[in-house]
Amino acid sequence: MGVRGRLLLSDNLTLLVGVLVVLAALGGGVSYATYVEPGTVTESEPVGQWATTAGYTHSATVTEDTEAFPAGTVLENRETYFTEVAPVLDGRFSYRFDAPGGEVNATVETVLVFRSADEEREYWRVEEPLNSTSATLGPGERVTTAFQVNTTRATARLDRISSEVGASPGETSVFVVSRVTADGQTLGESVDAGGRYQLGFDLGTGTYSVTGPRGESNRRTVTAVETRTREYGPLRTVGGPLLLLLGLGGLASLAFGWQQGLLAVSAAERRALAFARERDEFDEFISRGTPSRAALERPAVRVDSLADLVDVAIDSDRRVIEDPEARNYYVLLGDERYECSPPRTYEFD
Repeated sequence: MGVRGRLLLSDNLTLLVGVLVVLAALGGGVSYATYVEPGTVTESEPVGQWATTAGYTHSATVTEDTEAFPAGTVLENRETYFTEVAPVLDGRFSYRFDAPGGEVNATVETVLVFRSADEEREYWRVEEPLNSTSATLGPGERVTTAFQVNTTRATARLDRISSEVGASPGETSVFVVSRVTADGQTLGESVDAGGRYQLGFDLGTGTYSVTGPRGESNRRTVTAVETRTREYGPLRTVGGPLLLLLGLGGLASLAFGWQQGLLAVSAAERRALAFARERDEFDEFISRGTPSRAALERPAVRVDSLADLVDVAIDSDRRVIEDPEARNYYVLLGDERYECSPPRTYEFD
């Protein structure tokens, strides 16, 4: 290694050691996180879907002959029925399970609800069981529950309950609720496919209206969750060990060089380098040449530095003569010669 390189290392040794320590620590940390404790990553991927479909169908049979509807006429899936001629609603609640595979155990409980409530609270509630059905459903299979509601009797009972309570601060209503509990297995996981469905009644004067879902679907996606060891790209798998090797190798090299004295720069070498910097700085004022014998016989004036010699040349409008063979620098001025000698370790180009 040259003197300039050794001087650069010697003057910046503390900074260089700090940089190498940081590189080694960074490389060690990245390598540890990449190879020893890489961590895990959780990924989810859709594997399929399953769905349930539920809804009500209903009808009412005309019980009295009328000009509009003969007795025995079945009115189906209307929004409005006539209380006088068809007071009894025949309802059917159907629940279907659709999936690529598996099965669920389903129970359907249907009740008639009398209630008084407002937007904030429920004041009273009475439930009357209508029907209950259980079944095991495979893909595409359904369970159906039938029930009947006599709207004339329902209206009378609603009025009786309100009268017994003595007051109804909220709004009274009658509706059918079908509660479904369904659990089982599909697509490799346990499923809870239950739900609550409602068929509402608007009991008017001479008519009643029915509102509720005809075929409400609830579709769900099943995802497979996989936890695997995190993988890294070449920036970490290669970069981490390289940083560690660079840091530790650099520290080891500096320690060896310092112990063997390979980084030491002597005072003479420092003086030679300082002179070389001055030579480069004042190159425009210096010319190479060999003074004549007569010039060298002039009385000599020694100056302390090349900078001083350049000042003499500038002040006298002369050039500094560099004589590599004599290893000397001159300014020839009148009957005198001004001269400056570089350090003995200085090397001429």
